[in-house]
Amino acid sequence: MSSVRVEAYRSLDAAGHLAEAVAALNLASRRPAPYFTFSYMTTFLAHDEFAEPGTQPLLLAAFRGDELVGFLALRRRPLRLYGLPSVKIEFLVTHDVERPTLVARPEDEAVCSEAFWRHLVERERGWSFVELMEQEAQSPLLPPDWVAGHGFWVRRYENNPNSTIRLDHEDVASYFKTLGSNHRRGVRVHSNRLLDAGEAEVVLSRDPRALVPLLELYVDIENRSWKKGTRAAVARHPERLAFFRALSKPGQVPALWYVFFLLDGLPIAAHLNGSFGKTVYLLEMVFDEDYRDLSPGKLMNLITVGETLATGGRELNLLGNFAKQKERWEAVITDTSSIQVFRWHSLFSIKAHLGDLTRKVKPAAPSQRETIHNLSKPQRESEEAPVAARPPREPERRRCAESLAALEREGATLTRLRGPDLAARLPFPRK
Repeated sequence: MSSVRVEAYRSLDAAGHLAEAVAALNLASRRPAPYFTFSYMTTFLAHDEFAEPGTQPLLLAAFRGDELVGFLALRRRPLRLYGLPSVKIEFLVTHDVERPTLVARPEDEAVCSEAFWRHLVERERGWSFVELMEQEAQSPLLPPDWVAGHGFWVRRYENNPNSTIRLDHEDVASYFKTLGSNHRRGVRVHSNRLLDAGEAEVVLSRDPRALVPLLELYVDIENRSWKKGTRAAVARHPERLAFFRALSKPGQVPALWYVFFLLDGLPIAAHLNGSFGKTVYLLEMVFDEDYRDLSPGKLMNLITVGETLATGGRELNLLGNFAKQKERWEAVITDTSSIQVFRWHSLFSIKAHLGDLTRKVKPAAPSQRETIHNLSKPQRESEEAPVAARPPREPERRRCAESLAALEREGATLTRLRGPDLAARLPFPRK
């Protein structure tokens, strides 16, 4: 492994001439992802709901001669701890992302990581704390042993695991057979009960002309869900809604697409997905709380798996949280942790040590990794208890019908599945 040199850029514009080389390197990396493209990073920075004054990109590029061999998108964020100013270095994209890492060919990961840490330790001045979130056990960004010998304390702090379904299957029926027998039975019973509850329709679209109107339809369901007013909502902040609108523009990555389930003309569940290469990311999901007893999520998962396979996808990335639930769908669970590097005797270091001591004597709160229940959602005695009376929702039905009709008039491609066409997408008999 020949040595490399590192150049630091303090804005996306300054590093813009590297965009095509970074894109090519991303595709040649161990795990290509949309989050490392200049397109995604630009959209994120333009609509970061948590943006703080004084935060500055720190884009590290590793070169061997004139060839770009590594790229790492970080930022410097000013903080105050106990009233005193300090600086934290972290990934540039800190939410709506999963397992961020450096961009390099597998054979160049080690030399690039070494060079990036050399830059941070020896050339990047004035920081107290580096935190690299959601790193796998064998992350290429693990600090080399020499970092601890330069006056730093290195620790790892547990984060949410990732869950990804590997789709080495011919179709959704062959995938369905890999699920546990009890889970298959439950999915079949709940899905048939949902389909028997009224006139069922599944609507799918990835047409760029339909994405913004379908985002509004998604938010309409969200406003009838438990997510309304919570940090889990797409519409939790105007900037986050603007972020998804911006991702809906042609040519953005990941390429967004939707799955909706309608019952008697009312949209009651939706998946917002993004495709990049052969990976589909299940970015967001939602269902109408007044239909929770029908468990629409089970059928939605099957439809999304089937559509992923039908369009050449080979992975369905379910992102973080709810690992015990996702294991039932044959997801591979990858544990992650934050890599944290503190300057010894800094306030951050002292605070972290005190936190470790507290956790040794105080029982840990239950984590989402250990339970199938959504800890951020209000719990009822039974999620499947029949809902006494569902609101008629006539305005919502009318808005949905008008929106879909307008898209069809404009020539947008919508796949609308009812009756036998919908039954043909299922991996089990209707009855």
